[in-house]
Amino acid sequence: MTTMLKTINFCCFGSLCRFYGLALLWAMLLLPSILSAQPAVGTSATWRRPSGCGLDLEVYFFDSVKSADCPLRFAKLDGGIARINPWERSNNGAMLQERIYSERDSAVAGMVIAEGFDGGGLQGRVPDFLVVRGHLFGMGPLPDSAVLLQIRLYSKDTHREGAKEAEATDTLVRIRKGEFQPLAGDRYDRYQEYVIVLPAWWSRAAASLQQRDHAGITLRWMGGERMALRSMVFRDSLGQVVRSQAPAWRSWREELVSWMESEVRARPKVAAAVMVQEIMGSRGGGLCDRWTTARWLLEWMVKDVRQLQGLPMEAEVEEETTWPLLPKGKAGR
Repeated sequence: MTTMLKTINFCCFGSLCRFYGLALLWAMLLLPSILSAQPAVGTSATWRRPSGCGLDLEVYFFDSVKSADCPLRFAKLDGGIARINPWERSNNGAMLQERIYSERDSAVAGMVIAEGFDGGGLQGRVPDFLVVRGHLFGMGPLPDSAVLLQIRLYSKDTHREGAKEAEATDTLVRIRKGEFQPLAGDRYDRYQEYVIVLPAWWSRAAASLQQRDHAGITLRWMGGERMALRSMVFRDSLGQVVRSQAPAWRSWREELVSWMESEVRARPKVAAAVMVQEIMGSRGGGLCDRWTTARWLLEWMVKDVRQLQGLPMEAEVEEETTWPLLPKGKAGR
């Protein structure tokens, strides 16, 4: 990698955030086995566009506020105590909120700490991943193999023809303590991310605009270890490439940046918005333009590449893109 971009964290409670510092997490690789990637169309890089519109939508454990930018929330939150994390900050420097769970923090082993889900907040977009963000507070008494969180994903199939009752589909995901252990030398207060590849049946149900209660989530804290949770995040494949913090995802991210650098060099008059349309396979409008996508972050990435190449952040004249749209039905996932 030859470039570094600014660190930007998403916040779904309002307007876009400005740059804060350098080094925008160039450590990201999306596993090919869980992507429906499309071949790159461009001049000189190997970038393969993954599916989706850069979906990146957080649902918080410390609050159930439902806003215009983030029309998703848990129907019920229980147990735990909200606090400010002094070591995690947003782009504007504000410390982030979270909720702590332990017997001394109003939680009981095995209790349901979050449940319910309004799929209408996804606005028809299909998520590929569910990312749990949280951290531990120290070594603790339990082994790394101990289950700390249990997530139930369920869906009621109300469309099965001739069925007298709705058919329930369930998946149980167990998250172990070792998944939240920090890397050597890192602070326990830093958020770790556990990525769940969502079952296709659940993703489709969650994205249904007709059945907003068609998919659900129940999360239990299993006890024995004090931990904090910030949020659950819904992402599609492109959103995971842009936003994931996992070091193992580096090569997909580097391919994207390499493609950006070559395109900016070959087409210095292309506008950031136009290049983002090419990355997303969209000419603007529709699902790809919602605030709950990574579109604005991709635009800042392109602008930073322009500056690093000695160009103004934005082109004075927008160049009309010739990048073809994906075939029908391929852009949603």
